[in-house]
Amino acid sequence: MPESSRTIIFTRNGNTPGNQEKVKKLANEWKGNGVQVEVGPDEITFTLPPGGGDCTAKYFQGRMEKEGLWDDWKEGHK
Repeated sequence: MPESSRTIIFTRNGNTPGNQEKVKKLANEWKGNGVQVEVGPDEITFTLPPGGGDCTAKYFQGRMEKEGLWDDWKEGHK
């Protein structure tokens, strides 16, 4: 049975001014790498290809932390 894609969602729990645009810019760096990243006003949704691991979302989260963007978000799985 083929493995299906997986979705990881970061849910917004804060609203620091300016962070939304910075997160969108960061997400644009990931497009075209086999990972679909959609940034909405209340969620960031990662759709990982079959065999894709949590490391992609964790790396993205790490970049958000490094750039001071993570305080507005929390991780959840779908």
